[in-house]
Amino acid sequence: MENTNEMEASIEQSDYLKMFGFEADLQENILPLEETIAIMTERLEEFESLLTKIANDSNNVVENDVVQIKEFGPHFDDMCSNIDKMDKFVNMVNEKLKNLEETIDIAHEELDIPDYNSIKGIFKPLVEAVALGKSKYMYNSSRTNLNENGSFIKPAILDSSAHFNSE
Repeated sequence: MENTNEMEASIEQSDYLKMFGFEADLQENILPLEETIAIMTERLEEFESLLTKIANDSNNVVENDVVQIKEFGPHFDDMCSNIDKMDKFVNMVNEKLKNLEETIDIAHEELDIPDYNSIKGIFKPLVEAVALGKSKYMYNSSRTNLNENGSFIKPAILDSSAHFNSE
């Protein structure tokens, strides 16, 4: 009895849809829906294969690359130590270079050698000579490269052997 009631209800619904012309529309709507489902299924399969590949690559990274990174640890510490030594060396060379430049500047002042690197330096002796009324200007400097005996004090030159291993 229930079967007959259900059949009658479905027939009534089918007749109702036919009466309003929904049967043709229903077929037209189902075909694109089936195509869309097929495309989505294909994309899901591609996504699943991509996830599988990523999982395999992740396992490879954990098994191989992480181990290699851990093994490189002591070498990394040595490299950091060498970089620190190089930084100290560069700072020391910079300081030595500043001292050498200062020594050269003092020698130029003591020997009345003008600074030819600028226009002002080129004309300085001429302007001061005219201002003082002398053929050569006198420069009084408290800085000197001479010791008490009047001997030249050599600037400290770089000794790199203390900073590099001879391996």
